[in-house]
Amino acid sequence: MSESAHDCWRPELFPWQKDTWKQLSKYVETGRVPQALLVSGTAGVGKKNLASCFAANLLCTARGSSVISCGACAGCRLVRAGTHPDLIRIEAPETGKAIPVDTIRGLVARLALTSQYRGFRIIILQPADRLNTAAANALLKTLEEPVKQTVFILLSSRPWDLPATISSRCQRLQAPVPSAREVADWLKSEKGVDEPELLYRLADGSPLKAARMAHEGMLAQRQILYSFWRQVADGSADPVRVAAKLAELSLEDVIDWIGGWIVDMIRLRMVPTARILRNPDLRSSLQVEVERLDLKQLFGFYDRLGQLSLALNTTVNPTMLLENVLIDWGRLKRQC
Repeated sequence: MSESAHDCWRPELFPWQKDTWKQLSKYVETGRVPQALLVSGTAGVGKKNLASCFAANLLCTARGSSVISCGACAGCRLVRAGTHPDLIRIEAPETGKAIPVDTIRGLVARLALTSQYRGFRIIILQPADRLNTAAANALLKTLEEPVKQTVFILLSSRPWDLPATISSRCQRLQAPVPSAREVADWLKSEKGVDEPELLYRLADGSPLKAARMAHEGMLAQRQILYSFWRQVADGSADPVRVAAKLAELSLEDVIDWIGGWIVDMIRLRMVPTARILRNPDLRSSLQVEVERLDLKQLFGFYDRLGQLSLALNTTVNPTMLLENVLIDWGRLKRQC
């Protein structure tokens, strides 16, 4: 079973989650905790954290609606240590891979045993939309025959990919999306981040992705990539050698950044004075790059990027994928 049993929890809400917490705490106040809860929302807005807070509250023996957990009882200490026996976290074995049926069968066998602390048992399953067909069917049988005081919390950024038979048996909760100002304030005050507004745009409004980008120094990495990107465009750099130099970068991030540049170029080609860009700091440079390209070429290259991104979770060599992207870009610019 793929369980992150030692993943220490942070029972603290993000600022933009406080209103949503009122809905969750009401379940506890009224004694009507759902047997299955589907938390959906954009990637990187804190669904996992929201589920963690709710689980911490249910496992706290001195819980109350005004606080998430007391932090002092045996349940809280175990949650903080990541060793609570009645808290099970199931995740896909690898990014992009499906959750196999054996994982769910192992969970079902475990649920047949008595709860260690005679209270709630919490299962957090993420991403729920990555269950394979057999695993989804096995989970459905469990949801159809609920075990007393067992709560399933399913997390998904793509709830439409869940079988209707499963989603229909869950209470739905939409994870809130923070405003640009909320994210900027949080990045400044909690993370000490410079340029929070730029990071917000580059992360497509995802606060957790923006925080990760700041922590990993990804603005500098992006600038290096953009410099090489322009050199490939003007023919002063060899795409194969550039790909080798960039091999240590995450290919997923590289394709995301390049895709963002192309989208901004499309916007600038259509409306040269476009106000909203994902890369506002590169406006002048992108306007120069787009001068001799037409929309058909830009959309064609963007489609090509999409095709390459589908190969990210395959056994294809990532350096070769990056080579293909850069070669295509250089060829496109030479056609101008």
